[in-house]
Amino acid sequence: MSGFKKSPAMGSRFTLFLAAFLVFCFLGAATQAKALTLTYATNTTPTGLRGEAEKMFLDEIEKQTNGKVKVRPYWGQSLLKGKEILKGIKDGVVDMGHINVNYYPKRLTLNSAVILVQQGPVKYENKMWVYDNIFREVPALTQEYAKFKQQIIYNYSVLPVGVCFTQPVKSLADFKGKRVRAASRWSLAMLKGPGATPVSIPWGDCYMALQTNAVEGVYTNYDSINRSKLDEVAPNVFVMREIWVSTPLPCDHKQP
Repeated sequence: MSGFKKSPAMGSRFTLFLAAFLVFCFLGAATQAKALTLTYATNTTPTGLRGEAEKMFLDEIEKQTNGKVKVRPYWGQSLLKGKEILKGIKDGVVDMGHINVNYYPKRLTLNSAVILVQQGPVKYENKMWVYDNIFREVPALTQEYAKFKQQIIYNYSVLPVGVCFTQPVKSLADFKGKRVRAASRWSLAMLKGPGATPVSIPWGDCYMALQTNAVEGVYTNYDSINRSKLDEVAPNVFVMREIWVSTPLPCDHKQP
């Protein structure tokens, strides 16, 4: 898959997403003299790779609308916890939000299964080209969001996934018998393959769990390891090349 070429339409992808969002959800807002303010919920802080990616998107909304649309972000679960955002958007608590599909294995089953694709392109632009094609050619993925009155308006890729361990691990054979935390049911199931003991605990408990040896490893992306300082207590990072997952930002379908 490393031979994928950039789609000619990639340069306009963000504009198309933004235009679709504004026209569909907020038709007529441009005629208002007063700026429209949207709300946005996420479970991350405005720092680190994820925070920077989301902040750039929110800033771009204001830029491309010449300030007619502004966004009020609620960072770090200050309004909604990560597992509450899907319902929060549906119920109109916020207009937009970051969705971590790992929180919704039963409600976003197909979307959460995307992580089962274990290899992909190396270049970021080619990763995004793959995501664009996946969501365009598999309508069932967007239909899952439509059930909750939402649509994806922005998608970005996090860093590759690895496992940070408290003890050195040199191969998959070293996973055997080790207690490893993962987020989704798919990831938990995959860990059984090399003989690890999958563990499901809240993300906020991972640092303490590693520190107290309740778990011996955490399966997540590099940015999350760094942002949460898991490498302080689990400095042995086992790298699995080219594992990649997408991160969608959906909005409410309903007009204000």
